[in-house]
Amino acid sequence: MSGPQESCFRFHRPINELIRSACTGPITKLLKRYEVPIEVSDEASYPEWTSFACVLIRKQVFDQIGHLDEEFFMYFEDVDFCQRARRAGWNIIHNPKARVVHLRGGSSPVKSQTAKKKRLPRYFYESRTRYYYKYFGRSGLLAANLFWHLGWLIARLRKLVNSDYQSNICDSQWRDIWTNFHNPTAAYIHPDHY
Repeated sequence: MSGPQESCFRFHRPINELIRSACTGPITKLLKRYEVPIEVSDEASYPEWTSFACVLIRKQVFDQIGHLDEEFFMYFEDVDFCQRARRAGWNIIHNPKARVVHLRGGSSPVKSQTAKKKRLPRYFYESRTRYYYKYFGRSGLLAANLFWHLGWLIARLRKLVNSDYQSNICDSQWRDIWTNFHNPTAAYIHPDHY
């Protein structure tokens, strides 16, 4: 049995794409306050959002803001829900005393594909695009993609300087992040129809 899983997070912002794609200590350190994952703690906390692997949600929250947005096939739907809940005045509370076994990767290959630096499913990028567009508009989506490319360039330069450096980027990602850029609210394509 493994230890505690990261469950508390800051909202995704365009600058996070630079941190993620550069995968370089000085940049991560410089922009630490924007990093999405929050360190695991034994203390109760109030993160901006939490993974929906295990949550309890009051009926009043659903009554006020509705259900999860079905336009997200998978990924970012929990972030979106927490954004809407917080904007409506609700807090997200993380109680580390609660225990659950979460068998990661059972619904999607994204975690294992990321670890292997393999191409992620299209629906991940469709959801990513929809999220950035919904909360930051077209200019925010463009900024997220440009920050990603800046980080990618930093990672490539780092690889030139240090041949042992391993980037966390798959070869197709520079193209995949532009999925649905011209039509960010397009309906997702179900994986059965790829």
